[in-house]
Amino acid sequence: MKKYTLTMGGLGLRATGHSLKDSEVSILKEYQKKTKTTDLYDISQDLEGLLKFDLENANMFVIDKVTNNDRLTFTVEDSVSFTLKDVKIDSKDRVINAKPIKSLVENILLWFEESNESIFEFEFDSSTKPKPSDFTIVKGKISVTDGDWSFIDKVMYKGKELTPKRTTKNVVVDSLTVELW
Repeated sequence: MKKYTLTMGGLGLRATGHSLKDSEVSILKEYQKKTKTTDLYDISQDLEGLLKFDLENANMFVIDKVTNNDRLTFTVEDSVSFTLKDVKIDSKDRVINAKPIKSLVENILLWFEESNESIFEFEFDSSTKPKPSDFTIVKGKISVTDGDWSFIDKVMYKGKELTPKRTTKNVVVDSLTVELW
């Protein structure tokens, strides 16, 4: 058995979903009025302190993945490089519904942070040299009122799910979207 490292790189997505109480929405609206802003992006740095919550521990979901797009690359150290079109795609997508449902889930605060270059590493053992067809991915998406955000949910080698380790080298946040529904 030899130890290998798969490096997956591409556009990153850090997303969180929070179901807010009516009182938290009121606090948010008052703060917007006080700061004379309608765009939550403008007050994004104040949200955690204002609403007393942690973006990393959201009450609906926390996603830190690579986006599902054609810029995605895979490299197995000392072995092979390939792209998304070279791997198997599992038919079972993970879907997170982040749409408000009256009287069940309302007041949803969504935080979508996209980064230019995110890198995830996966270590695994194999008795044979890895090839692209040995890898399978499971896609995921966050379904919101005005569209979907797609990401790679799982990476598997010969049917076994690999555990990611995110590296922070070269991660630069390109855009931030903050919405309240």
